[in-house]
Amino acid sequence: MEEFAGNSNTAIYIENFVDLFIDPITKRVCELYNIPSDFVGMFIYAVSLFTTYKTTYKGDIRSYRLITPSEIINRCVYDVISKELSNNAARVKRGSRAKVNIAKDAVIQRLQSLPNINEANGLSAFREVMEGSQVSLKGHNGINEPRAYTNNVRMFNQNNYGSETCATAYSGNAGIVKYLPVNPTVTNLAGDYEHHDGPEGLDAANLSAFSDAYVPYTRYNHCARRLMQSGQFNHILPAVDSDPMLVSSYADEAAIKMTPKHSYIAKGNGKIKEMNKDFIIIEYDNKEVDAISLINVERNADKGYYVKNDFVPNKQVKVGYKFKEGEILAYSKDSYRRKTNGHIGLAAGALVWVLTCDGEAVWEDSCLPFENLSNKLATRVVKRIARIMDLNTEIRDWKHKIGEEVKPNDVLFKYKVLTDDDTINELFSNMESLSLKEVEAHYKGTIVDIRVYWRESQNMSLSKSMKDFYT
Repeated sequence: MEEFAGNSNTAIYIENFVDLFIDPITKRVCELYNIPSDFVGMFIYAVSLFTTYKTTYKGDIRSYRLITPSEIINRCVYDVISKELSNNAARVKRGSRAKVNIAKDAVIQRLQSLPNINEANGLSAFREVMEGSQVSLKGHNGINEPRAYTNNVRMFNQNNYGSETCATAYSGNAGIVKYLPVNPTVTNLAGDYEHHDGPEGLDAANLSAFSDAYVPYTRYNHCARRLMQSGQFNHILPAVDSDPMLVSSYADEAAIKMTPKHSYIAKGNGKIKEMNKDFIIIEYDNKEVDAISLINVERNADKGYYVKNDFVPNKQVKVGYKFKEGEILAYSKDSYRRKTNGHIGLAAGALVWVLTCDGEAVWEDSCLPFENLSNKLATRVVKRIARIMDLNTEIRDWKHKIGEEVKPNDVLFKYKVLTDDDTINELFSNMESLSLKEVEAHYKGTIVDIRVYWRESQNMSLSKSMKDFYT
């Protein structure tokens, strides 16, 4: 190899490339499809494909399989480890000592470099369902060049019934990100699809995206409105006085099993051990203990604001209650409502009487709402007041606790940044008007959470007031 390449380094890296070319997941998939899973056999098989006149479009789902987020993480783990082992093998072949050094956050850094990575957004159960059903050809070793997304890739292919829907963005990104049906025709954990060239033999759950299935009597012959509908589902926020669906396709009831940030479903048989206003303590039959937090705050990853996502126990849940696997134990009180049939359904908004009339307050298709309508459609927004402090900061006058009400301009706490020099600290002790800073509330409301984040280090030293604050 060295004589052929003319360079020892080139020979080393080619050998490492061959050794690490096939990862365990790719090997398993090749064996599943009964095609060669070794380096030479793969290339011979790839070349043999050129001997036929069969044409396959990139958008034909029969050429792909569904890759889940957990598999992408495993692929990134293999990517990080294989690269370091390749570098180590090259060092050893050059005569150096073996050394493997992988950073603690190497996998996270690799994940964040992917073109389709999104921070989890828990503001809305609707958005959680839609984000969980997104599919794209982007991702780990996917089609990441914008010029690759031709019309054939973006369009719905006639062979993709049961594996993707027409729901997509109503913008220039149409067709790049699509959505799975509510019940896609995935046949196994490897992500293989059951292929259909038409809708025959499939039901509505196999053909409709959640945005289509949730809304009864959706018009399938109006393409623009269907696209707008799928996009608007990402903007729905929970309302404090929303109402359940009166007429539904039961997609609203199925949603609770698809939104783990907004519900808690029993993972096995067990019983309720303890309950209070903040938590439900449960014990499974295998002696595993878990806790359901009833007081929750979710963050909008895009805009940096927060909403309340408090849970309520299901009506039958009480201390000593024995539950079954798959049973709903608690759910978000603003996102879900109990229907007249006794089931729990995802609620999109409030049912109100609307009186239309012409007047000064009317402009095109909008008007001023009454106060009671505004209150019904309100969302419990949480405002964050954050401060970055040094480790030896002195915190004073912290009086408020979670659950207390505050008014605008109320002083939440005071703090003073100290230095490592005691002489300078003593000098500024008599000038607190310059060194002491106040943190005030800007709105009337209730303190719902207090969070402290810090990065641990071996020689970390905190001031006494900082220790008292977070303990």
